[in-house]
Amino acid sequence: LEHPNIARLLDAGATDDGLPYLVMEYVDGVPLDQYVEAHRLSLEEVLKLFLQVTAAVSFAHQKLIVHRDLKPNNILVTQRREVKLLDFGIAKSLNPNRNETATVSVRLTPEFASPEQIQGGTISTSSDVYSLGVLLFHTLTGGVRPYRTTGENVSELLQAVLESETPRPSSVASPKYAKKLKGDVDNIILKAMAKEPERRYASVEQLEQDIERYLTGRPVLARGDAWGYLAGKFIRRHRLAVGAALVIALTIATGMNT
Repeated sequence: LEHPNIARLLDAGATDDGLPYLVMEYVDGVPLDQYVEAHRLSLEEVLKLFLQVTAAVSFAHQKLIVHRDLKPNNILVTQRREVKLLDFGIAKSLNPNRNETATVSVRLTPEFASPEQIQGGTISTSSDVYSLGVLLFHTLTGGVRPYRTTGENVSELLQAVLESETPRPSSVASPKYAKKLKGDVDNIILKAMAKEPERRYASVEQLEQDIERYLTGRPVLARGDAWGYLAGKFIRRHRLAVGAALVIALTIATGMNT
């Protein structure tokens, strides 16, 4: 996977006693959530950084690889604000020509795993879309868990992922982000985190495009196509033109009434 936002694999093999190993590019960076907190990034800065993550995951998907373990510790940010995705240790190949009939034990990170991973269901690129939604939720709320649990019991956490309703990120975020999260960003995250794969974004590219739409003031797919919402977005993007049109309209109306 040769991509600027993916840590390069340099070598692989096994020791004399059969222990497999990977040799990876060394990345001098810190986990995504720690970087955001340490540098006190704005919402827009976090989303722009997150677009590097989606670019890396999207590239892996194009190569028919599902990461399956997207979490802050597997996404490092360098001092140059470059994202590096690493640890493809439990990644799955979707290549139909590969023989993967062997039964293997797959580990996962419960807080970021999709419902279908937890249930042992069919894994697809949609599973990574879900994890990206959890990752964005976690990063923008200062590490708040999107599921209501009373303790650290793993079985309780797994049950919560499958059954509990995800709160709107703005309702649990710090005041720094809460107001800006309301509306579009809330809906982007909740769409990515839908429990049913068919209700999520169809691809990482769609998630990426909705984030870009938000950053440029355009309507996002996650909000639907209500006329009032679309009109409001248009007016905010074209304030000067709309203002001038209103002035002209008022002038004409005034002239007609005199």
